[in-house]
This record gives sequence, structure tokens and C-alpha cells, in this order.
Amino acid sequence: MRVNLAANVFDFDTVAALLYIKEKYDNPNIIISTATFFKTIAKWFAIISSKRPENSINENSEYFQANIDTLNRFITLMKSINYTIKNKWRPIQTGFILTTTSILNLYCYLSNKCGINEIIPRRLTTDTVENLFSQIRGMGQAHPNSINIKNALKMISFASHIDISLNSNYSLDESTFFTSLTSFNNYKEDNIFNRRYL
Repeated sequence: MRVNLAANVFDFDTVAALLYIKEKYDNPNIIISTATFFKTIAKWFAIISSKRPENSINENSEYFQANIDTLNRFITLMKSINYTIKNKWRPIQTGFILTTTSILNLYCYLSNKCGINEIIPRRLTTDTVENLFSQIRGMGQAHPNSINIKNALKMISFASHIDISLNSNYSLDESTFFTSLTSFNNYKEDNIFNRRYL
């Protein structure tokens, strides 16, 4: 799944473009409803993928109640969507609702039981695991066995700051990458490096 492509379509810029062109169509209600749908998805994604506490679910933020309301409206929207004439329920609806409900319930639990009044939902995603698997597969094997994974994990652990694969399907974080596995491989081939450090 290519998250970046979907994030570029369901974006606030797309919403602005739709609202800009609505006057040129005979039935602007269709454009307005599409723009509203895109805006709801964009707001949901902004909260779920936020890197900063003030934009996520933070009781001390001025946007706290607006963010909670957006997530609840998103659940209602996903429950009301009909993809076909037969009104079939789709797995994507379950995924959206499960993700959003889990984040809201986790916040309530942490707030009420543990006294923690903020969570950053982005830290609950699988981006780190996807990054790791992209690095392992980027080392030359699309389907590595256990020995390949063990050796790749040693190299990745040693490098500590890894590069992002160009073919990855997740967003960049704000991290700085000081070295890459390819540069490590170049050092490894150097005999002096091998004699001194390996």
C-alpha cells in the first residue's frame, strides 16, 4: 500500500482545488460533498500521522477537543459509507474504525488510569518495522532467510542511523541519517577496516 499517493490525493490542497472549481460545474453539490469527504480524511490523517504533540491528542493543546471531535466524526463517516449499490461493508472501513477507536480508547485509558494526558498516534504506526524490512530487503534479497535477516540486523544495529529506501511505502520522519548501509558496505570491503574492526 502506497500511503504517500493516498496522502497526496486526500490532501487540503485537493480540497481547496475542488472548492475553487465548484462554480464551473452544473451541480456544485457533488463537488462540495467530495471536498468535505476529502477534508475529513485529510484531518484524520493529520491527527494520526502528527509528529508534534500540539497537533496530536494532547489535553493541553488548544485543538484537543477539535481533534477528538474529528476522530469521532470520522468513525461516524466510515460507518455510513456505502461502497456499492448492495451496501456491502468493506475491510477498509473496519480498519479505519478499529484504528481510530483504538487510539481514542488508548487515550481514555492512559488519561484516566495513568495520568498521561497526551499521545502521539504516529508512534503507534508500523513505520519503524517497515523501515527495517525495507533495509533488509534493500540489501539484495527480496525474500531473505533467517541467516540473512540475522546478518542484516547486525549491520543495521551497527549503523544505528539508517537511510530510507527509495522504494519505501511510508512517510519520512524528521530523523537525520548520518550513515547508510551502503556506505558501511564500502568500508567493510576495505581490508584495513576488516583487520582493525571485524
